[in-house]
Amino acid sequence: KWNLYFTTIYFYNSNDEKKVLNLPNAELSINEFYIGGPISYYVIINKHFFEKYINENICHTGYSGKFLIIYCDKSEQFNVNDLKKFPTIYFEHDELNYTFELTYEDIFIEQDNKYWFLICFESYYEIDKWSLGSIFLRKYYFVFEQKTRTIGFYNMNTNQKKMKEEKPKWNMGYRIILYIIYGIVLI
Repeated sequence: KWNLYFTTIYFYNSNDEKKVLNLPNAELSINEFYIGGPISYYVIINKHFFEKYINENICHTGYSGKFLIIYCDKSEQFNVNDLKKFPTIYFEHDELNYTFELTYEDIFIEQDNKYWFLICFESYYEIDKWSLGSIFLRKYYFVFEQKTRTIGFYNMNTNQKKMKEEKPKWNMGYRIILYIIYGIVLI
């Protein structure tokens, strides 16, 4: 596991008030799928998003081992339009001069007619630290330098956009070269 210390972790509630989660310590974990947060943050996130839906018996909580999990029933009362209301969570890092973002598309998954919230709250986390698994890592390219214990990163979405824009040009050039080679072989 690799440690990463953010300057702050925050989101904006429905009134556009910045809500800071004051525990910036995190571990990048390539072996985990989920994002694990301290149980104390369940109360904050629940208050600003899930509480209404839990009271209406649309969203539910439960335990899976040491994790408190949240899931919501997909229905007319709760659908992707409700997920879009979920605030983006920002992980700010001043030293890197970068803010990592997780939107509702990053932290919810639809399965078995339910929306699963992929931030789990570790019920007996003694150290107040986030565990950032592949849900976080899949949005960015990370390079881990073993000797110096440093981490490099690049936003995957930006790179994918560039690749899509360049792909038709590359494909056409590649095809021309293949046709030339094919023509030489036939002669």
